[in-house]
Amino acid sequence: MKNSLVNVNQRRETIINYLYHQDDLSMSVNDLSGIMGVSSMTIRRDLDILEKMGKIIRNHGGATINTQQKNEGDTENKSLELIKQNIAKQAARYVKDGMTLFINSSSTALRAFDYLEDRILTLVTNNLRVDRNNVHLNTNIILPGGEIRFPKKALVGDLCVTNLSVIQSDIAIIGCSGLSAEKGISTNNIHEHRVNKVMIENTNDLVILVCDYRKIGNDSTFMVADITSVDILITDEYANPKALKAIEDKGVTIVQVNA
Repeated sequence: MKNSLVNVNQRRETIINYLYHQDDLSMSVNDLSGIMGVSSMTIRRDLDILEKMGKIIRNHGGATINTQQKNEGDTENKSLELIKQNIAKQAARYVKDGMTLFINSSSTALRAFDYLEDRILTLVTNNLRVDRNNVHLNTNIILPGGEIRFPKKALVGDLCVTNLSVIQSDIAIIGCSGLSAEKGISTNNIHEHRVNKVMIENTNDLVILVCDYRKIGNDSTFMVADITSVDILITDEYANPKALKAIEDKGVTIVQVNA
């Protein structure tokens, strides 16, 4: 079963690669069927899933690459937004009334706060996008100070790290740029690397990592923490099953949400 899941994912990645290099021209189901050596029905199922993932755009008899996926920096598509919301909603279920909570600069992690308005918390975050309107009136929000990194609006730097280092949290909801069993948690920003590291180290109970399928099995530039620092990984049903199995073998509890 595991090998078949890996083969399915490999075929879908191959389809994406073919569409990516078509200069926005459509490829037909029949063409893809011949290239992949599988039935037209199988290709249609693959295209249905890839469309839900936001990777492609279906058209009559075929598909094209989603240019929002092709061009880095474009606004995230609606499918990916829904995936992030579902991951965040699941993460919020682990947060209990009265807890102290770390949330880093991750957009997915911050979304979890939208589902916590019925709980009185102490939130510690370096994310300046936090919205006071979505929380319980008695919830405390602590910003650790430091330098503001634009355009993400994240607090970083020595002052931020120093202030975080004297705070202990019950639970942390952390997003990252990459995650693998071999390299652990990684980020593409050296300043956020230090902030994320101290948040994880100062969490007493649960470290929850929130990552959509794009991050799983991929490593970014700066290593934050070993995979054994993670208690729960919340991702979606499209995540690479082989990478997830390797992470699970390291003792991490994996929760996959429907996309």
